Amino acid sequence: MGNARDNGGYDRQGLLLLSYPAIESFTLSNFKHHVFEERKETGKELKQYLHSRHINHQNITEESLMCAVRELWEALQKIGKLKLDLDDFREVNKKIFDFEEKEMESNKAYRILSLLCVSLLDLGLLEIEEET
Repeated sequence: MGNARDNGGYDRQGLLLLSYPAIESFTLSNFKHHVFEERKETGKELKQYLHSRHINHQNITEESLMCAVRELWEALQKIGKLKLDLDDFREVNKKIFDFEEKEMESNKAYRILSLLCVSLLDLGLLEIEEET
């Protein structure tokens, strides 16, 4: 599937945007800069990390959401200067998946990355504004 809006004759729509603990990685990306440099082996490990630092999804604000978007953009650039194209996300999705699988293979842990902001952008709940 190239995007979340067109189904191209298929009976189902959508993109694979959720990965290992999606809410937890999204929550952390709202509050920690350079979150992509962090690695966790399991969702349980990430949940314990959040709990020990009192980081909670209930504290997400508009400002913290902008942090999460910046963290996503930074991660896409580090993976390979990937272009965020909401109309065709297949290539980006595949590159992210391959990158994370190589991380697990070589480091026995995944990098912290949330793609929930892609959904929020695609739904129009967040908008990217050009910097002047």
